[in-house]
Amino acid sequence: MNSPEPMYVVYVKTARRVFVGDRANNRVVVFRSTDYSVETSVAAGNGIFHMWADNAGRQLWVNNDIDNTISVIDPGTLQTIATACLPTDLIAMGGKPHDVILDPKGKYAFVTVVGFSGDADYVVRYSTSSFEETGRPQSVKTHMCL
Repeated sequence: MNSPEPMYVVYVKTARRVFVGDRANNRVVVFRSTDYSVETSVAAGNGIFHMWADNAGRQLWVNNDIDNTISVIDPGTLQTIATACLPTDLIAMGGKPHDVILDPKGKYAFVTVVGFSGDADYVVRYSTSSFEETGRPQSVKTHMCL
C-alpha cells in the first residue's frame, strides 16, 4: 500500500459517514461521522479526484482522472453501483474529468472535462439511473479575472 494521499471530502448525512478520496491507493476511505473512526474503504478508479453526493445520500460520484472514469458508490451499502466512462471523443482530445456535482433532485450528474488545448472545456451531463451521457454543450469558454 502507498502512503495515503487524501483528495477531497464529502459528508453524507443520511449515511452518517464522511468519505475521503485516497488518490495514492485508488480507494475512498469511509469514516464514521460520530467519532471519525475508519469504518472501511471502497475501491474506486485510478486517479481519484473530486467527488460529490446527491442530497438524498443515494449516490457518491467520484471522478478518476487517470483512467477517465467516474466511480458511483452507494453511501449506505458502500457498494459500487456503476462505473461511468468519460466520452471517448473527449478522451481522444486529451480530456480528463475534473469536477462533479449532482442536481438537487439527484436526477443528473454534471462532470467538467478539462485538459484541452486552448481555452475550451466541457460539461457532460449523465443520468444517475443509466449512468450514460445525456447531454453536453459544444464547449464552455473559460475566462480568468485579471
